[in-house]
Amino acid sequence: MDHLIDVAGSTFKRHMGNEKITKKQNFKSKLPMVMVSVIAVLLLTGTVFGFLYLKSLKKSPESRDARELVYKVTVYDANPSQVQRIITGFGTAKADREVVVSAQVAGEVVQTNPRLEVGEKMIAHGESERIPPDLLIRIDPTTYQQKVSQANSMLASDRAELARLNKEEINQREVLDKAEADLKVYREQFQRVQGLKTRGVASSSELDQAQLELQRYETVLLRAENENKLYPLQREKLERQIENHEQDLQLAEHNLRRTEVNPPFNAVVSEVSVELGEYVNVGKELLKMVDLSLVEVPVSITMKDYAFLKAQLDDKVYPLVELAENETASSRWYGNIVRLSPVMNEQTRTVKVFVQVNNREQTAPLLPGTFVHARIEGDILEDVLIVPRDAIQNGQIFVASSEPVPRPKSPTDRDEDDKESAKQDEAKGTKGNQADTLTEDTATDKVAKDDRPPVYAVEARSVEVEQTLQSLAVISAGVNPGEVVVMSNLDVIHDGAKIEVYTRRNLTEEIKSQRVRVARKVQTAKSKLPPVDQPMESSLNSPTSAPR
Repeated sequence: MDHLIDVAGSTFKRHMGNEKITKKQNFKSKLPMVMVSVIAVLLLTGTVFGFLYLKSLKKSPESRDARELVYKVTVYDANPSQVQRIITGFGTAKADREVVVSAQVAGEVVQTNPRLEVGEKMIAHGESERIPPDLLIRIDPTTYQQKVSQANSMLASDRAELARLNKEEINQREVLDKAEADLKVYREQFQRVQGLKTRGVASSSELDQAQLELQRYETVLLRAENENKLYPLQREKLERQIENHEQDLQLAEHNLRRTEVNPPFNAVVSEVSVELGEYVNVGKELLKMVDLSLVEVPVSITMKDYAFLKAQLDDKVYPLVELAENETASSRWYGNIVRLSPVMNEQTRTVKVFVQVNNREQTAPLLPGTFVHARIEGDILEDVLIVPRDAIQNGQIFVASSEPVPRPKSPTDRDEDDKESAKQDEAKGTKGNQADTLTEDTATDKVAKDDRPPVYAVEARSVEVEQTLQSLAVISAGVNPGEVVVMSNLDVIHDGAKIEVYTRRNLTEEIKSQRVRVARKVQTAKSKLPPVDQPMESSLNSPTSAPR
């Protein structure tokens, strides 16, 4: 038992010795890592304390009152004006008269005008009837000349036959007269023989012979009368035959004239579709011609504008129309509304009006096919207040005060006020004449400072828009005549903000700035433009007066 205890004790001592050796070795291996961690913690702690020390050295900024800004803005003078609306639209010009010249007879083209080219002007008639029309094309007239000759021959034959019939009728009348005379004689002879037979002087054979002779002359007379009755029928037949042959002659002569193709009116050749030597049939297109003296432009407008223009035309007023190549170009041609379409387009909900342009009155002719922008004189809006639409934000508008307000003080102004107060305090202990001099200097400084443009306060108001004219709005409520409306810096301006007028604009300038003008200012005694040499009232042209 004691032996076992000794063995266990020795074993425990060896085990404990080994653990001490192991711990010592582990401590030596971990010692560098521990030292690095301690150094990092010390450096971080030193950095934090260093920043805190530097922060403690910084002085707190001096507190100042919030500065009230003054915004330089563009304003608009809202004065009552008389404005005429401009009705705009697009259309393609077309000739008032354009014709396709076709062949009216068949045949070979044997002659063409040397000037038969596109763009050449052809004359249908001159100032005098003695000037013949231009010959455009000649179709071979040989066949048609023969038909005219045949018609003339047949007509001459009919007329000769009618003359023969008339002569025959005259002769037959003479025969009829003679037959009537002979019948009268033989009737008297028969009566004489009949009397002699009654007295017994003449025989029965003589009476029978006289009766036969009488009957023969009666038959001759009857035949002559019947033949004479046929002449009116024969004459009527011949006369109708003559009429038919006269019509044939007229048709032949008409077709012969059609072999010469002339312009239907004074026009310009726009297309040629035939060549010399070509055989053409009836209806074959030969050329196209267009009359450039009058050109028509159909323009689509709204129903509201249609009602206004219809009332104008009903009163025999034909509104003036200016035409240009596009929306921004200057007007080049001028015309008038002459008629309106009675039908509305179902797809576009617009109605066509027709503008007539007289090219004889234009500097340069308006050619058919030209796409133009039309500007039609509309109704006149009298004594209306018009403001730029951009000045209206969410149904509100900013209006400048009529009188200037005190200018908000800047930090520089406060420093100058402090210095001025200090000077005034020092001036109290000096002589009176020195105080007077200081007061005069201070007043001079104030006058110099007042040379800056005046400051105005703005008021936010709700407005009612009656109608819009592209970039302009007609105001029915919210703005009074003569007030000034703010146009710029609307994203930062608020009710009560202070402004300084940088530039001023008016209705005339706003209309001129429109890309497509939809209004025109009408000059009246109440609305006259300022003189050209009058400077604009703004901070760019001092001195600046108060907004009107």
